Amino acid sequence: MMAIEANIEHRQVSSRKTVEKLEKQLLSLKAQAKLIAEKNFKGVLSDNLAKEMLDENQSNINGITLELNQYNYNQLDIVAVSKRSVSVLEDIGGIWFGIDLDVKKRFQKFLFPDGVLYDGEDFRTIKTALCIEKKWQEDFQKSTVVTPSGFEPELPG
Repeated sequence: MMAIEANIEHRQVSSRKTVEKLEKQLLSLKAQAKLIAEKNFKGVLSDNLAKEMLDENQSNINGITLELNQYNYNQLDIVAVSKRSVSVLEDIGGIWFGIDLDVKKRFQKFLFPDGVLYDGEDFRTIKTALCIEKKWQEDFQKSTVVTPSGFEPELPG
């Protein structure tokens, strides 16, 4: 869990910088809306032009507000999902026996998209989920085992 927390911490630092930038933009847009309203009140801007400018400004405010809300929601979501995922993985055997058959089938379909074959002795599969396939490839590349040579016929000579 410590590696996950460190990764989340790193992402949160980056997110905080983005959130601060967005909050500054939001304050600037709100100040700009007040200036537009004041100029309209003083007669510098026509009602139509002021309305167009305020509508565009409000659209920008709405977009930034939505983006800010997504950052806040995503941060809470990431922490909650990570903690729940780790707790499930720590007791995967216990979880497996306690879940519905439908959930088991969907989990198996996720891990083995083409299914698992049983020939009476061994289980095998053609394709695995990308999340575990990549790990197996990395482990194989790190292996110090050399592929054994095959039968090589003698050449006439």
